[in-house]
Amino acid sequence: MAASLDVISRGRLDFGIGAGWHEPEFEAYGYPFEKPVTRIRRLSEAVQIVKRMWTEPHPNFEGHFYKIKDAYCSPKPVQKPHPPVMIGGGGEQLMLRVVAQYADVCNFSGWLGRPEDYRHKLDLLERHCESLGRDPREIRKSWAAYVIVKEDAREAEDIVKHFVKRLASHYGRPENELMVPIAGTPEECVEQIQRYIDVGISLFILMFYGGDSIGEAKLFADEVVPAFR
Repeated sequence: MAASLDVISRGRLDFGIGAGWHEPEFEAYGYPFEKPVTRIRRLSEAVQIVKRMWTEPHPNFEGHFYKIKDAYCSPKPVQKPHPPVMIGGGGEQLMLRVVAQYADVCNFSGWLGRPEDYRHKLDLLERHCESLGRDPREIRKSWAAYVIVKEDAREAEDIVKHFVKRLASHYGRPENELMVPIAGTPEECVEQIQRYIDVGISLFILMFYGGDSIGEAKLFADEVVPAFR
């Protein structure tokens, strides 16, 4: 399906994959919610199979969890050698090693992460790359963030307070441990985004949460994005 989508979109697919973390999603589809180490090992094998399916005419693979023999994938993706593989997850021992081995794009410390959180994970990723003999510059750094952007600073502040309360209830965490990484006026958002760029992020995945996602996206495009062109 991913290969077909890359063909249909003329080479615009970014392939995102992770080990899963939200147990109710597994329960909803009847999958066992296995230990993190097992899910990460399954992920590692899955990524290897996907890449072989995209690049080899009759790929074979035999792992602990999955195996294929003379598998068939046609048409192949448009992008060569294959669409970029984004691996989401920031587990410091196992997951980041899988990212170092197989990812073209990494994604961790997302939605609520601070620049210093991201820098810490990035340092660990670089160590894993070094142990594997891979140049960490080959991996593009991405980050997902909640965004609340408003022309009026007081309106943005009120929305942030309400949103943090909802987040605290949802995640079961104290409000003082949560923050909306990009929030405020367009000028404030520019300053905040620059902090993340300074630690190495070049791809931002944004979710607008101020109550008017279309209006906020337009405001962001008009008054924030031009600062980084």
